[in-house]
Amino acid sequence: MTTGLKPFIGITGGIGSGKSTICRIFSCLGIPVFEADKVARDICEKDTEVKEAIIAEFGPTSYLPDGSYNRTWIKGLLQKYPGDIAQLNSIIHPAVRRQAAEWISSTPSAPFCLYESALITPRTKPEHISQMITVDCPLNERIQHIQKRSQMSYMETMQMIDLQPQPKNYLWGADFVIANGKNDRVWPQVMNIMEVFGN
Repeated sequence: MTTGLKPFIGITGGIGSGKSTICRIFSCLGIPVFEADKVARDICEKDTEVKEAIIAEFGPTSYLPDGSYNRTWIKGLLQKYPGDIAQLNSIIHPAVRRQAAEWISSTPSAPFCLYESALITPRTKPEHISQMITVDCPLNERIQHIQKRSQMSYMETMQMIDLQPQPKNYLWGADFVIANGKNDRVWPQVMNIMEVFGN
C-alpha cells in the first residue's frame, strides 16, 4: 500500500502508557491521527466479510444474537489461547489498512500522519508504516492509569496487559521513544519529532 510522499508514522505502546494523550498533543499541533484500534473495533461490528471470516474461524459465539461483536467472549478466548491473536489480526487488519489508505489520501497538509495502534511493534509494523514511535511508561504507572479509568481489578488489568506485546517488543527497533512517566517532560520529546520531519 502506498501513501504518497507524506510519511505515515506508527505510534504504539502498551495499554495505559499514555499513547492517546501523546496523540492528542500531536493532533493539536496539526498532525492527523488514524486511530487503527478504534477502526478495527468498528470493522468487527460493520464489515460483513470480516464478520463472516471471524465466525468461520472462531464460531457463531463470536457474535451476539443481535449481531454485535461478542468482545467479552473473544477476549476470554484469547486469554485462554493467546496464539489465536495472530489469526484474529490477520482477519481484521487488512480491512484496517484499506481504510488507512483511503484516510491518508484525504488528510489535510501536514509534515506527516500518525497511525495509532497498540497492536503493532517496530518489528511487526505494516509495510505502509515508514517509522515507529513508541510511548514508554513504567508498568506500575500503567496499572494505575488503567485502574483509574476502568475500575478493573489488578488481576483483570494484568490479564489485559499480558494480551499485548511485552514492553521490550515495543522498544526494540523503535525510531523514536517518548518517555511518558510522571517525571518525564513530554513536550520537548514531541517537538524533537516535529523538528525531525521539518515542521
